[in-house]
Amino acid sequence: MLSTIVTARRNIGRSALAEHGATLRRVFGCCAVAILTVTLVGCEQFSGNTGTTSGTVGASAKREVQPDKTVRQAQILLADLGYDPGPADGLLGNRTTQAIREYQKAAGLPVDGKINARLMKSLGSGGPRKTQARADSSAAPRQSPGPAAAASEQRQPVNDVYSADYGDIQPIYNLGDAFVWSSGHVDTVLRVGAENVVWRSSDGTGHTAFRSFALPPLEWQTESTEGTSKIDVEPPAIWPLKIGDEIEFEVESQSRKLNEEEVREVFETWRCARGNDNTIDVPAGRFETVVVTCSRDPTPPGSWRKRVWYYAPAVRHYVRRDSFDANGQRRRIRLVSLRPAWKDWPPAARAGLDWAIQDTLTKGRNGMGVEWRSSGVSTKLMIVPGTEFTGSGERQCRKYALIQSPPMAPRVYPAISCWDADRAKWLVPGLDDAAAPVSAVR
Repeated sequence: MLSTIVTARRNIGRSALAEHGATLRRVFGCCAVAILTVTLVGCEQFSGNTGTTSGTVGASAKREVQPDKTVRQAQILLADLGYDPGPADGLLGNRTTQAIREYQKAAGLPVDGKINARLMKSLGSGGPRKTQARADSSAAPRQSPGPAAAASEQRQPVNDVYSADYGDIQPIYNLGDAFVWSSGHVDTVLRVGAENVVWRSSDGTGHTAFRSFALPPLEWQTESTEGTSKIDVEPPAIWPLKIGDEIEFEVESQSRKLNEEEVREVFETWRCARGNDNTIDVPAGRFETVVVTCSRDPTPPGSWRKRVWYYAPAVRHYVRRDSFDANGQRRRIRLVSLRPAWKDWPPAARAGLDWAIQDTLTKGRNGMGVEWRSSGVSTKLMIVPGTEFTGSGERQCRKYALIQSPPMAPRVYPAISCWDADRAKWLVPGLDDAAAPVSAVR
């Protein structure tokens, strides 16, 4: 076990009680039961190896105390302002009461440690921030499980703009990368070659494409058709384009309906250009983007005539795509989550990262990144919890990001998780079994 976080526990020795008379044994015996019960209600032990909670009696007793939404919201707001209310569990304990008192004193409110409408209004307006350094035990680095895992905290602007300043802005894809879109479908990377990437979508379709995503797919297959295409330009010619640059090329495609022999040939002229860079908001966050627009003529029946990609160098993929048909009708998809699979990792490292993400989403302060690393892999990550919000169905959700640093290529993996009370776990809509639908957070 690499780290253990426990609350204080009081032990009462039976031998000491045996030294007293029968009456005292009965009295102290009752007290012991009472003290032990109260203590275990607030006692959780987290194992760095498994991330599970130990103490059956404590867990059972704790469930009898129902979390309060107002208390939890107060805890979140207090933490955002730099106070230390403990985990946002909706329970009004000593730590939360002390944080309330500190805030009330700083805000000029009556110092009573109670949650009321006046306090919530002051917190909601972004009252006085606690500026002094955190000196209590909660400021100590949290450790994550996995071989020689370690963690430390530092401030990260997760709710600010993800910059485009990521050096080489070429698209990067790894085996298993899963992109969740606002449309509800998920695109997953199946294979990665020197120039090509094989994709599979949750709707059963698939295609092989260049890393330069604005180019037409080399091969594709849907539920009813399959096809191939050729272009008369080398992929590097289109990426990266400079602002104002435009390129024109010919595309020859062949397609046929499945179980039919007739082949349909289409010849198109494509024109692609890079426009001005733009900062946009999508469910996954706010990003500086490179804007690439392509149009084609003639337009295949029922397909798009013009497409606009908003490529985020921080993510190394586009985070929004707008498609316009011949009548100008627009269809837009926006990035909700990106989760890496890292299938070549040892199981212990994958389990360790999952534990660290769960722990950070539950206890982490907004924008306070927790550095995670393991001797089992070379990847170094910063887990940064972000804004909490209520999705549809009263689901409590939270944005977060995994920020990858050297020796791997710098990259951001933004995502949204929602709390599942039945499983006592944060789940990513669209990816995890039993998670909330994507519509709950988009």
